Order: sequence, then structure tokens, then C-alpha cells
Amino acid sequence: MSLPGGTDDYTAPPGMPLSKAVWDAVFNSIGERLRALEAVRASFQALIDAGTGQALEVIQANIGPQLAALQAQIAAAQAALITAQGKIDALINSTTIEASAVIFAPAGTVSSTTVQAAIAEVASDAAAATTAIAAKADASALASAVSDFHTALAAVKTAAVVSVSAPTMLVAGRAYRIAGGVSIMLTLPDAPAAGDTIRIVDGEVISSSNQPVLARNGRTIMGQASDMTLDAPGVDFSIWWNGADWRLS
Repeated sequence: MSLPGGTDDYTAPPGMPLSKAVWDAVFNSIGERLRALEAVRASFQALIDAGTGQALEVIQANIGPQLAALQAQIAAAQAALITAQGKIDALINSTTIEASAVIFAPAGTVSSTTVQAAIAEVASDAAAATTAIAAKADASALASAVSDFHTALAAVKTAAVVSVSAPTMLVAGRAYRIAGGVSIMLTLPDAPAAGDTIRIVDGEVISSSNQPVLARNGRTIMGQASDMTLDAPGVDFSIWWNGADWRLS
């Protein structure tokens, strides 16, 4: 009777008794295979151990310096944080903080290096700018008013002259000739606009006994809060509103 073998996966033939020969044939082969497997496993573990060691050496050689540099940066950051915290605590516990002691990084047109000096520099620039803007605005308003006056004056000079001999409410843009009456009242407009102009002409009636009055109607004439008496024979003038005052021209 043949014994079980590896060629047929140790299948026992029908009627085979369990004897020492059968046992040895089966388990000797299994033992041999187990020992070979353990040897392979030991070799594989040795290979893993060797590879792990080499990998650790590579990591230590390449990553170690970077870790050391990172640790140095962390230590420096921690030291800076401690210093900053100390300054913050000093500021919190201080009852006064001098702006001259606070560092300022120059920016834009500001060249100062402390907050105090920067504030002074900005204030000086702001004052100069305010003065320049005000001067420009005043000049612009004056130029506009003068332009309006000249335009209105040209229109008045070409307007038809209205003869008056009784109290009259004057209208901007017209010319009036005093033709009669005794010291009549000529009243300026009560809501003039900048540049409004009126022409007054003596129609050879003004004298020492006949002196018409130019009523200011709540405004000022040449800066004076009083009516204007026309006492000069032969007068021929224009009066215009500059936005704040009636001015003679």
C-alpha cells in the first residue's frame, strides 16, 4: 500500500491503517515546510528591521536639520511673544502713554517716526490745506461774483432807462432816471442774487433841496447799515450785490 504524499495533498487511500509510517510520511513533510516558512519569516523580519533602520538614518540625516531649524524659530517666536506680552502688560498697567515714545512707521507724505511727531506733521499739513482751500474758495467766489457783475452791468447799460418821479421798488437788471419828485425813496430789492446790478441816473433834478434816498432794505451798502442819500447833482452810477453787500461801481 502506498503512503500519502504531497502529490495528492496527502490523501489517504481507502482502507489505509493509521501507522507510524503513515504518521511520519505526513507530519515529517509538514514539519519540513513549517521550518522553511519560519526561515522565510525570519529573513523577512530581518529585512524589515534593516530597512527601518536605514529609513530612520535617512530621516535623521535629511529631516533632522530642518526640525532643529524649526525648533530654533519656535524658540525665537516664543521669546518675542514673551517680550511683546511684557510690553503689552506695561502699557495696560501704565496710567499715561506718551505719544512721543510710540514708534510710527513713516507712510505716504508723513516722514515722522513717532506718533507725536506724526500727529504734529499731519495737523500742520491739514492747517495748510484748509487755508489753501479757503483761499481758493474765496477767490473762486469773488471771481464768479465779479463775472456776474460785469455781465449784469453790460446788460444794464444797454437796458431801457425807466424814468421815476415817485417812491419806487427797484428791480435788478434795470436802469432808472430820477426825473422828478421831492426826495423820493428808491428801495433796493429785498432778495438780491449775487451779481444783480441796478443803474441810477440823475435826470437833472438832484439839488440841495431835492435829495432822493436809496433805501438799503435790510442789507448794507458799501458795508454801512444805513440808507444812501443822493446829494450830488449829475450822478450816474451802478450798484451791484456781491452776495453779502451792495457795492457801488
